[in-house]
Amino acid sequence: MTLHIRFYDDLNVFLPQVYRYREITFQSFQLSTIKEVIESLNVPLSVVDLILVNGESVPVNYAVKENDRINVYPFFEEIEIGSEVNKETESPKNSARFLAG
Repeated sequence: MTLHIRFYDDLNVFLPQVYRYREITFQSFQLSTIKEVIESLNVPLSVVDLILVNGESVPVNYAVKENDRINVYPFFEEIEIGSEVNKETESPKNSARFLAG
């Protein structure tokens, strides 16, 4: 069975240099779960937050299928959303209020 797996951000430190920051084509000769695939590549599940298979979120007990495309993400502590902030919504005095009567 052929799988395509990619690890993002800090998860790459657990992989051998040759597998870091790229898609890995993974060969498995038995049916397995996504948990077994991830752990076989020495990435601990304790640092994994999100697993997508073919664009859909899956649990760790998901049974992998031929040609699955797997993306594995770590816990994110901070997300950069940019420096543009809508100043109008920043101040409570500028926010609209509705009263039911």
